[in-house]
Amino acid sequence: MATSKNKREDSVEKDQVETAKYGIADLAEALDIEPASARIRLRNAEIKKRAGRYGWNTKAELDEVVKKLTPKSKDKE
Repeated sequence: MATSKNKREDSVEKDQVETAKYGIADLAEALDIEPASARIRLRNAEIKKRAGRYGWNTKAELDEVVKKLTPKSKDKE
């Protein structure tokens, strides 16, 4: 029983340490969509979660994901 308590304490410490600066709300705002829609786009693009959640530590990382998820316009001539 003591091991399960230790596991819970370890997971709490990991969550506190691995908190990303930018998250789903920031991504949704950048794409001008709802957070649920942002999660769907991330799953469809097969972008993996880190530490059990979506999050990015730098603005550059977030911008890269925004670029991947932004629909590309096709030039028709």
